[in-house]
Amino acid sequence: GMKKWVPYKSLIEQEVFINKMRVNKSKIEKPILFEEEMEKINYYLTQKRCKTLIFSFYEDGFIYKTETKIKTIDLSTKTIVFENNLKINLYDLVDVEEIN
Repeated sequence: GMKKWVPYKSLIEQEVFINKMRVNKSKIEKPILFEEEMEKINYYLTQKRCKTLIFSFYEDGFIYKTETKIKTIDLSTKTIVFENNLKINLYDLVDVEEIN
């Protein structure tokens, strides 16, 4: 089974390249948000900003989720800083959910 793939891992550079190809193949394009989705995000950012929420954001081809509270929203730089010290661009936010 796996022995036939051993020659492909004979060079370290090949293994790194193959792993990089695997990661790049699984990347997605940034989702385009509809008006309703943007209004939902805006609602949570303005009305529920003191609650712990689940934030989904796009970064480098992947969607990540974090469960945290908003620390600050800087409109001049268009960034959100969360209590877990994660800092993201406002335009990278793709969804916000309440914890059930």
